[in-house]
Amino acid sequence: MVKIEGGKIKFNEEVKVKYEVDVLVVGGGTAGFGAAISASRNGANTMLVEKYGALGGLVTLGLVCYMAGYPEGIGKELLERLKEKRGLGENRICDPEITKYIMEKMAIESGVKILYWTYVIDSIVENNEIKGVIIQNISGRSAILAKRVIDCTGDAEISYFAGVPVETGWDLMDGYNQAVSLDFVMSNVDLNSFSSSDFYSTVQMKIEKAVKEGKLPRLVEKGYLGSFPNRPEEKTEVYVCTAHSRKCRTTDAEDLTRIVIEQRDQIQKLVEFYRENVIGFEKAFLSYTASILGIRESRRIVGEYKLTGKDIALARKFKDAIARDTHGFDIHNPIDDLPHIKHTHLSQPIEPAFCTDKEREDGRICCVKNNPKGKYRAYLKPGQYYEIPYRCLIPKKIDNLLVAGRCISTDFEAQSGTRLIMTCITMGHAAGTASALSIKENISPRKLDTEILREKLIKEGINLNKEPLCYVKGSPQDIPRDAEFVVETKDGEDEIRIKR
Repeated sequence: MVKIEGGKIKFNEEVKVKYEVDVLVVGGGTAGFGAAISASRNGANTMLVEKYGALGGLVTLGLVCYMAGYPEGIGKELLERLKEKRGLGENRICDPEITKYIMEKMAIESGVKILYWTYVIDSIVENNEIKGVIIQNISGRSAILAKRVIDCTGDAEISYFAGVPVETGWDLMDGYNQAVSLDFVMSNVDLNSFSSSDFYSTVQMKIEKAVKEGKLPRLVEKGYLGSFPNRPEEKTEVYVCTAHSRKCRTTDAEDLTRIVIEQRDQIQKLVEFYRENVIGFEKAFLSYTASILGIRESRRIVGEYKLTGKDIALARKFKDAIARDTHGFDIHNPIDDLPHIKHTHLSQPIEPAFCTDKEREDGRICCVKNNPKGKYRAYLKPGQYYEIPYRCLIPKKIDNLLVAGRCISTDFEAQSGTRLIMTCITMGHAAGTASALSIKENISPRKLDTEILREKLIKEGINLNKEPLCYVKGSPQDIPRDAEFVVETKDGEDEIRIKR
């Protein structure tokens, strides 16, 4: 009970311990899904707490249905289970409802106890060790005690409550976060008439024309869309990610409210735009919008190591690596409607990054003017891959806490690559295994022997001892070792292509 005495609000309540577990995973998105399953499979009594009523986070509730990133371990297993259930298309676009079901089924089969509709409102810390969390749900307020806690909230909520130092936004763009989107689904789309081959070029031109005529707001881009698997092509469903809000503060509740209101307004205009301008959408209609905002970046912890944009461009490898990816940068511009940023900047060319100081063909600036890091745009070269070290999952200050997902220890640029769906599952997988191993060894996760951890992860299907295939837009492709590359501007974005 909260009382007001003498104009002051007094809150004094004894909170009872309702659960005690070995490993507590907070957040049921892709990282939490991987973390809970791996911890439980490694013998830990594991609980997964999720604020909504389904697993999957942005994949399912957020309708970000393209399973991007490099699939290994539990992530690869998920794709195989989805294929068996006819819930995954050839282009790795999943059916969100089937994905909810399969993820939940995999967690339960692994022995995970799931607790839905539950918010974590504080962390319990003693002598710089996290002991558990305070939760709030329809049953009231209570505590969960745990030997290890894994923060998979995406917003680093548990870490923030526990006093872990955090960062947010891009200092080169006034501290704004990546653009935010609210995805939506349109039904009754005729894919037999729709031509995906020239869709993006066509839509880009039509969007620019509509903006000039005042029919669309400025903060809209061509975005992307995908058709759900196993639907009739003449009357199919597609998910659309076109609406974008800029100058976002994703840790500010008032700004999040502004964003979602703005997005709904954009979506109404976009639905009419598609109906009037895109062949195959003439009779389409809006079915529903995502249950949660598509937040790409908010808080990032400060950990034992901070992965940087330079690390990604230079395809750096680490002795304590627990995950890899072949996907480079994907920064949705924080401040204006210029294209996504696919590079970092360097003062001089450095191998193996693909570096260029050539001006973009369309003359548009898609990054910071006079970037203090240097004039060379540096891209992760196709065929290369980078690794994520275990130290990025270990926060400063607080013991017995691990972090997985989009809020690990990176700078702003690197986070745009590490936040992908499959990569988050793999990070969660590693964090869950590390938590269980550290309990068995009776040491903090910070002191865990990473060679032992890596050996265990390799046995669990994360092939840290083998070079990954090069995934380009969701499909493995062989890149010739002696290939030469050029940067081309296509549909307003930079793309690295093999030199013809």
